[in-house]
Amino acid sequence: KYRWKTLDSMYKFQYQDMSLLKNVFKFCVVRNPWQRIVSAYLEFLRALEYDQSMDYNIQNVKRLLGSQFNFERFVYFVTMENEYIDVMHWATQYSILINYCKTWDFEYDLIIKLENINNEFSKVKENTLIKGDLPVENVKPSYNYIDFYGNDNVVNMVGDFYDKDIKEFNYAFGD
Repeated sequence: KYRWKTLDSMYKFQYQDMSLLKNVFKFCVVRNPWQRIVSAYLEFLRALEYDQSMDYNIQNVKRLLGSQFNFERFVYFVTMENEYIDVMHWATQYSILINYCKTWDFEYDLIIKLENINNEFSKVKENTLIKGDLPVENVKPSYNYIDFYGNDNVVNMVGDFYDKDIKEFNYAFGD
């Protein structure tokens, strides 16, 4: 009866009968933190190309980063100075998922990794009425996220910031 495509749509539903969640197969997809921050950086660069469509958070990030802008500075900003800005795109996955679980008093039945989604999505299909293949949308040009990390300092900044994600979801740099 109810279909949630995202946590946000579930959030809008929260004022209704949340006991329905007890009988729903709940899964989420997590992403390698080092790859995820590269994706956030590339998305930020795309947003900068379209000043007229930038939201308040992007404008604040642009202002705070100033003209000395590169991937390392972006990582430093996200991991060390991010209290100035509320951007869910680079929040820790652990904090987002755990907060939703606490808010609605549930646990996920399955957590799958984006890097293995084609293989792991079969587990979702086994537990739902989903048939067929997973649709492919929002595909960006491929890249090797490792190429963005020029030194161990940047790798460690991301590792320290996303420490709970790395431990909870069993990630390592280079996965």
